[in-house]
Amino acid sequence: MNPFLIFIIIFFSGDESMFLFSFFSATGSPNIILLFLIAILSNLSSDILLYSVFSSFGNKIIKRSKRLKKYKKLTESLFKKTKNQALALFLSKFIYGTRVLTVISLGVRKMKFSNFILFDLLALIPITTTILLLGWFAGKGADYFHIYKPILFIFPLILILIFRKWLNKTLQQSYLLIKNQKE
Repeated sequence: MNPFLIFIIIFFSGDESMFLFSFFSATGSPNIILLFLIAILSNLSSDILLYSVFSSFGNKIIKRSKRLKKYKKLTESLFKKTKNQALALFLSKFIYGTRVLTVISLGVRKMKFSNFILFDLLALIPITTTILLLGWFAGKGADYFHIYKPILFIFPLILILIFRKWLNKTLQQSYLLIKNQKE
């Protein structure tokens, strides 16, 4: 597989594609170590782009977007609970639906760029390792069941999508509860 193509796909799609590529990595292509490096660089590049855009034009973009205004309040509550931008960034990597929003918020808040890169990298290493290992082990397990390989690959993806849908709904309900409590 072309490493540049993998980089672009992970850059735009994120965790699901990392899982997909690590699943295939268990069968030999791409190499898991190369995939790890590509995934880290791709996610870091994506976060840097978001951070840069929103540190420059964030307030203008948020004022024009109703959706971003809603989600900004959600990330603000994450910052209030953690009281630490670095910890909020780390936790957001593990909580679906908050990674991009947290990066946007940190850009708008103008977190020091060098700190952003350092803490983003420190957060990306464990989450990337976890996702790649899960996909790799799923691929290794599917290797023993050649006939059922498509089913064994699709089943975890369906579970991930169902979990993400549930988590997104839960986050939206939490946001509405927070909003209603303030009113």
